[in-house]
Amino acid sequence: MDERRIILNYGLVTGLVLGALCIAFSALTQYCVKSTWLAALLWFVKFAACIWVMREMMILLDRDYDEVRSSDTFRAGAVAAVSSAVIYAGFTLAEMLFISPDMISDAVDTILEQYRSMLDSNAADRLEELTPRLPVIIFWLNLVYCSLYGILLSTILSRMIPSPNPFSDTKEEK
Repeated sequence: MDERRIILNYGLVTGLVLGALCIAFSALTQYCVKSTWLAALLWFVKFAACIWVMREMMILLDRDYDEVRSSDTFRAGAVAAVSSAVIYAGFTLAEMLFISPDMISDAVDTILEQYRSMLDSNAADRLEELTPRLPVIIFWLNLVYCSLYGILLSTILSRMIPSPNPFSDTKEEK
Protein backbone atom coordinates (compact mmCIF):
# COMPACT_ATOMS: atom_id res chain seq x y z
CA MET A 1 0.00 0.00 0.00
CA ASP A 2 1.46 3.35 -0.93
CA GLU A 3 1.78 6.32 1.40
CA ARG A 4 -1.11 8.34 -0.02
CA ARG A 5 -3.55 5.47 0.34
CA ILE A 6 -2.50 4.88 3.94
CA ILE A 7 -2.96 8.56 4.82
CA LEU A 8 -6.28 8.70 2.97
CA ASN A 9 -7.51 5.53 4.70
CA TYR A 10 -6.62 6.77 8.19
CA GLY A 11 -8.16 10.17 7.45
CA LEU A 12 -11.41 8.80 6.02
CA VAL A 13 -11.94 6.30 8.82
CA THR A 14 -11.28 9.01 11.40
CA GLY A 15 -13.59 11.39 9.52
CA LEU A 16 -16.34 8.78 9.64
CA VAL A 17 -15.84 8.35 13.40
CA LEU A 18 -15.76 12.12 13.98
CA GLY A 19 -18.86 12.67 11.84
CA ALA A 20 -20.77 9.94 13.69
CA LEU A 21 -19.61 11.36 17.04
CA CYS A 22 -20.81 14.87 16.15
CA ILE A 23 -24.13 13.56 14.84
CA ALA A 24 -24.69 11.52 18.00
CA PHE A 25 -23.94 14.45 20.29
CA SER A 26 -26.07 16.78 18.18
CA ALA A 27 -29.03 14.40 18.24
CA LEU A 28 -28.62 13.80 21.96
CA THR A 29 -28.52 17.53 22.63
CA GLN A 30 -31.46 18.34 20.38
CA TYR A 31 -33.85 15.54 21.25
CA CYS A 32 -32.98 14.48 24.80
CA VAL A 33 -31.54 17.47 26.65
CA LYS A 34 -33.78 20.29 27.78
CA SER A 35 -31.36 22.00 30.16
CA THR A 36 -29.10 24.72 28.76
CA TRP A 37 -26.23 23.96 31.13
CA LEU A 38 -26.37 20.25 30.25
CA ALA A 39 -26.36 21.11 26.55
CA ALA A 40 -23.27 23.29 27.12
CA LEU A 41 -21.60 20.45 29.01
CA LEU A 42 -22.36 18.03 26.17
CA TRP A 43 -20.91 20.50 23.67
CA PHE A 44 -17.71 20.67 25.73
CA VAL A 45 -17.53 16.86 25.94
CA LYS A 46 -18.03 16.64 22.16
CA PHE A 47 -15.30 19.24 21.62
CA ALA A 48 -12.85 17.33 23.83
CA ALA A 49 -13.81 13.98 22.26
CA CYS A 50 -13.13 15.32 18.76
CA ILE A 51 -9.69 16.52 19.82
CA TRP A 52 -8.97 13.17 21.47
CA VAL A 53 -10.09 11.13 18.42
CA MET A 54 -7.97 13.23 16.06
CA ARG A 55 -4.94 12.97 18.34
CA GLU A 56 -5.32 9.21 18.75
CA MET A 57 -5.56 8.73 14.97
CA MET A 58 -2.33 10.63 14.49
CA ILE A 59 -0.58 8.65 17.23
CA LEU A 60 -1.83 5.38 15.71
CA LEU A 61 -0.61 6.41 12.28
CA ASP A 62 2.79 7.30 13.75
CA ARG A 63 2.99 4.02 15.67
CA ASP A 64 1.95 1.81 12.73
CA TYR A 65 4.26 3.28 10.08
CA ASP A 66 7.94 4.06 10.54
CA GLU A 67 8.43 6.84 8.04
CA VAL A 68 5.57 9.11 9.14
CA ARG A 69 6.38 12.80 9.13
CA SER A 70 4.46 15.76 10.53
CA SER A 71 3.21 16.55 7.04
CA ASP A 72 1.71 13.06 6.82
CA THR A 73 -0.15 13.40 10.10
CA PHE A 74 -1.35 16.83 8.96
CA ARG A 75 -2.68 15.40 5.69
CA ALA A 76 -4.49 12.58 7.47
CA GLY A 77 -5.98 15.09 9.90
CA ALA A 78 -7.06 17.40 7.08
CA VAL A 79 -8.75 14.50 5.26
CA ALA A 80 -10.48 13.56 8.53
CA ALA A 81 -11.59 17.15 9.06
CA VAL A 82 -13.09 17.63 5.61
CA SER A 83 -14.73 14.21 5.47
CA SER A 84 -16.29 14.59 8.92
CA ALA A 85 -17.45 18.08 7.98
CA VAL A 86 -19.18 16.71 4.87
CA ILE A 87 -20.83 13.95 6.91
CA TYR A 88 -21.98 16.27 9.70
CA ALA A 89 -23.14 19.08 7.40
CA GLY A 90 -24.93 16.57 5.18
CA PHE A 91 -26.74 15.08 8.16
CA THR A 92 -27.71 18.55 9.37
CA LEU A 93 -29.12 19.39 5.94
CA ALA A 94 -31.02 16.09 5.77
CA GLU A 95 -32.36 16.67 9.27
CA MET A 96 -33.64 20.14 8.40
CA LEU A 97 -35.16 19.07 5.09
CA PHE A 98 -36.52 15.58 5.82
CA ILE A 99 -36.33 14.55 9.49
CA SER A 100 -37.52 17.76 11.18
CA PRO A 101 -38.71 20.04 8.36
CA ASP A 102 -40.60 22.31 10.76
CA MET A 103 -37.49 23.08 12.82
CA ILE A 104 -36.46 26.13 10.76
CA SER A 105 -39.95 27.58 10.39
CA ASP A 106 -40.59 27.12 14.13
CA ALA A 107 -37.34 28.89 14.98
CA VAL A 108 -38.10 31.77 12.61
CA ASP A 109 -41.65 32.06 13.99
CA THR A 110 -40.26 32.22 17.53
CA ILE A 111 -37.80 34.93 16.53
CA LEU A 112 -40.51 36.92 14.78
CA GLU A 113 -42.83 36.65 17.80
CA GLN A 114 -40.14 37.85 20.19
CA TYR A 115 -38.64 40.61 18.07
CA ARG A 116 -41.44 41.75 15.75
CA SER A 117 -41.86 44.97 17.75
CA MET A 118 -38.18 45.81 17.10
CA LEU A 119 -38.23 44.87 13.41
CA ASP A 120 -39.71 47.01 10.71
CA SER A 121 -41.95 45.35 8.15
CA ASN A 122 -39.13 45.09 5.58
CA ALA A 123 -36.83 43.21 7.96
CA ALA A 124 -39.60 40.82 8.97
CA ASP A 125 -40.46 40.22 5.30
CA ARG A 126 -36.79 39.58 4.47
CA LEU A 127 -36.51 37.06 7.29
CA GLU A 128 -39.59 35.24 6.03
CA GLU A 129 -38.15 35.25 2.48
CA LEU A 130 -34.86 33.85 3.78
CA THR A 131 -36.50 30.97 5.65
CA PRO A 132 -36.63 28.48 2.71
CA ARG A 133 -32.91 29.04 2.03
CA LEU A 134 -31.75 28.65 5.64
CA PRO A 135 -31.07 24.87 5.45
CA VAL A 136 -28.64 25.35 2.57
CA ILE A 137 -27.00 28.35 4.24
CA ILE A 138 -26.60 26.37 7.47
CA PHE A 139 -25.17 23.43 5.48
CA TRP A 140 -22.44 25.61 3.97
CA LEU A 141 -21.70 27.34 7.27
CA ASN A 142 -21.35 23.97 9.03
CA LEU A 143 -19.16 22.64 6.23
CA VAL A 144 -16.81 25.62 6.32
CA TYR A 145 -16.72 25.90 10.13
CA CYS A 146 -16.09 22.20 10.75
CA SER A 147 -13.47 22.00 7.99
CA LEU A 148 -11.57 25.04 9.25
CA TYR A 149 -11.75 23.88 12.87
CA GLY A 150 -10.51 20.40 11.92
CA ILE A 151 -7.70 21.71 9.72
CA LEU A 152 -6.58 24.07 12.48
CA LEU A 153 -6.67 21.21 14.98
CA SER A 154 -4.76 19.02 12.54
CA THR A 155 -2.15 21.73 12.12
CA ILE A 156 -1.65 22.06 15.87
CA LEU A 157 -1.55 18.33 16.58
CA SER A 158 0.68 17.44 13.64
CA ARG A 159 3.42 19.68 15.03
CA MET A 160 3.73 17.32 18.00
CA ILE A 161 3.09 13.97 16.28
CA PRO A 162 5.51 12.39 15.51
CA SER A 163 7.61 13.75 18.34
CA PRO A 164 10.51 15.74 16.96
CA ASN A 165 13.99 14.58 17.87
CA PRO A 166 16.35 17.56 17.85
CA PHE A 167 19.44 15.31 17.95
CA SER A 168 18.76 13.23 14.88
CA ASP A 169 17.90 13.71 11.25
CA THR A 170 16.03 10.40 11.18
CA LYS A 171 13.34 9.01 13.34
CA GLU A 172 14.34 6.86 16.32
CA GLU A 173 13.47 3.18 16.46
CA LYS A 174 10.10 2.49 18.00
